Amino acid sequence: MRKNPYIRFKTPALENQWRDESLPHPALVVAVNLAALIYYRMTGQSATITSLYRDNDPGVHGQKPCRGADLRTHGLMGDQKAQWTGAINTAIPYQSSKPTQTAMVHDVGRGDHLHLQIGPLEPMPKRTQEA
Repeated sequence: MRKNPYIRFKTPALENQWRDESLPHPALVVAVNLAALIYYRMTGQSATITSLYRDNDPGVHGQKPCRGADLRTHGLMGDQKAQWTGAINTAIPYQSSKPTQTAMVHDVGRGDHLHLQIGPLEPMPKRTQEA
């Protein structure tokens, strides 16, 4: 996977997780890339991934392939956070029987961040043989 100028990583370990093609769900890669592009257009800065796979996490961050990612929200002003999540949710609806969203900004005690998640009904693409 080539380097993406729209994405930075909080730690080298997160970058290693991201580059491990078996770890992030392919749809999560699409969602993160979309989020990073929109963030760049709004702020002129690369988006920073602060969390991907977490051992022993019972939610989307603990699944293999990983279905959850967190990104910093620094630099977004006014309604930009709502515009950011709205654009992502319109482009990538959450695939589940539960009514929830792919993208949401929330605070779990350390300041707000963008939480991206891929639904449990999102299919894994079939691998094709290369020519």
